[in-house]
Amino acid sequence: MPKVTQEYIDNKKKSIVEAAMRVCKRKPVEMVTMTDVIEETGLSQGGIYRFYKDLDEILRDMILEMRVRYNIMDDTDRIFKYSTDLPPAEVIRQMCDMLASALEEHLM
Repeated sequence: MPKVTQEYIDNKKKSIVEAAMRVCKRKPVEMVTMTDVIEETGLSQGGIYRFYKDLDEILRDMILEMRVRYNIMDDTDRIFKYSTDLPPAEVIRQMCDMLASALEEHLM
């Protein structure tokens, strides 16, 4: 069986993250589902789960990509710095709000 290169894996993960970004242009981030991303990529469910265990991992990589692409590093760092005592749901809400603003500003 041929080995899968790291470049192949990186490219596949990048295409999945880009699909998630396209979905986020159409729907609020908090309403995006794994099914939405699967449908957008055209991959099978197993094809997605080979690279990501869940939607949170995809969104994490999307945030990391956006941090670089849209220079939102200061915003994400600020949220994480001041959120140590907040419940995870509040941190996620703040991240989603910040991402929605960044998507609206940079992609629409």
